[in-house]
Amino acid sequence: MEDQKGSIRKTLNGTYRAKFKFQNKLYDKVFKLRKEAVLFEADIKSLGSNSKLLCQKKSKKTLGHFIDKVYLPYVLNNQSHNTYRTYSSYLNTWIKEYPIAMSSLSKLDLLDIQTHVRKMNRGDLSDNSANYLLVILDTVLKFAVKQKFLVATPMTEIQIFSKKEVSPDHVKSKSISSKELIDMLIQLKDDPYRNFIIVGALTGLRRAELCALTVADIDFKTENIKVNKKLERYYARPEFGEKPIKKAMALTQTKSKKSIRNVQMHPLIKPVLKELCKGKIKRSFIFQPIKKRKTGNMQNFWKIVVGRGKKLSVYEEFAIEPNNIYYTITLRFKRCGYPHLNIHGLRHTFGRIWYEKTGDLYTLQKLLGHESPKTTQQYSEISDSVLKKQMSKLDLNLEPEENILVGNFNKNK
Repeated sequence: MEDQKGSIRKTLNGTYRAKFKFQNKLYDKVFKLRKEAVLFEADIKSLGSNSKLLCQKKSKKTLGHFIDKVYLPYVLNNQSHNTYRTYSSYLNTWIKEYPIAMSSLSKLDLLDIQTHVRKMNRGDLSDNSANYLLVILDTVLKFAVKQKFLVATPMTEIQIFSKKEVSPDHVKSKSISSKELIDMLIQLKDDPYRNFIIVGALTGLRRAELCALTVADIDFKTENIKVNKKLERYYARPEFGEKPIKKAMALTQTKSKKSIRNVQMHPLIKPVLKELCKGKIKRSFIFQPIKKRKTGNMQNFWKIVVGRGKKLSVYEEFAIEPNNIYYTITLRFKRCGYPHLNIHGLRHTFGRIWYEKTGDLYTLQKLLGHESPKTTQQYSEISDSVLKKQMSKLDLNLEPEENILVGNFNKNK
């Protein structure tokens, strides 16, 4: 006998069964908890066929097969090696080893995904990692739609797990003020990496973007810095006809499409950039090792790979490896009395100083190349004095006797 309440019924073994008809389609599913059954029904009825997927086109491919044979090869071919390594690690660890990997793409729904990730979250998967796994699965299913394996993605909404609110001091703790920046530059007056710190702090570029800057990217006539690539270690992909190359780095696309941008030169860095570009050809990197070695264990004369697949081209150039510069710059920050600061803190410092001086978040998003305005929003929590400064600019230039904003309510009709 079943305890019936609406379309959710409790069975004799203590589980809950959601059985109902919606849009001429019968839905019948069993859950351990009543709230999961209620969520399932509400999800179907609120989002319609999008929730249970407009995936009426039945695909025989399972989620695990699609990830292995279609999605990960695509990431390997079109994204950076770091992205491929991270995505494959998450998908291999938290998806392919579990029953959800055997689910047919066309039958997979939002509730199946959320139930699986919640189960992982109750185990060893942290809240932040669970949220990241949901984001990766979202990209997987969107790619399935793009490749016409699905008609619509089930990830109509991503219900993230509880996240700690970002403290207003979050950016402050990872950046320094303009006065502290000047103090640090004074301490590093004769340091060979001082110019790297100046350009990083006054452009907001990521370290891989800074290392990838070439003479051709600097336009002194328009005073623009072109940001359209990053530098990273090269990893060969034999399945795409690539051969291993020793001591090689690759020029690859930026973190996202919005990261491709032009950054206006600050007047203070123009003479610095001119000095860095002096005597170099167009393809040379503006930041090069202090001690140039072409041979030996400490050599820094790299093979630079451009393009992917069989059509890649290779040339040799002195370059700074982004991972190495991270520790080099962080060590200098500690010596100057800023142990909380790392190389990415230069980017935060630029954002912090920009917002404190202008209060313009929209332009800051463009300059930093953020995909979402929510990422840029963190800088708005830094100081209330910025709001006061911006409000003081709202001046209508009215004389006291001409102030139309003050009404005379005592005047007779």
